[in-house]
Amino acid sequence: MYRDLPIEQLVRRKGMAFRVRHRDPGTRAERLPDGRALVAQADHSLLTLLGPHADLQRELERAIVVSSEAMPPDVVTMNSTVVYTGETAGVRRMVRIVYPRATDAAHGLISVLSPIGTALLGLSVGQSIEWDFPGGSRRTLRVDKLVYQPERNLRPAQAIEFTEWR
Repeated sequence: MYRDLPIEQLVRRKGMAFRVRHRDPGTRAERLPDGRALVAQADHSLLTLLGPHADLQRELERAIVVSSEAMPPDVVTMNSTVVYTGETAGVRRMVRIVYPRATDAAHGLISVLSPIGTALLGLSVGQSIEWDFPGGSRRTLRVDKLVYQPERNLRPAQAIEFTEWR
């Protein structure tokens, strides 16, 4: 039905349809104009099972859900290793966003349920977000680099054009 638009992919969320531009591997995600995050379908399914967590649930309800294969390579997903800057304090850290049971702050493994984990999920490299933290503070976080994203391993290898040897 939508095959006449080869550069786009249809994504369904709660009965609504969205068109998300299909990007070649290696290109950057476009910032969504309304601030919604991109979340991989597998992550979305597992995260909704974590139970009530107001901030995470709010983000998941607003998120654009895409297949893992269609996830742009510069978007923070579950189990991604990301370098971010806390612009308010000027602190730069490298962390991995994990499920609550795998949390180990001493080794940079932060829970998706933590304010930083929830804030970074779905952002792309170069994006910033203002986020409310416990105690009433509001901080700005910026994604500087995506060191590892599990979805990158799911993409087929780039097609290589062979020429005839003479």
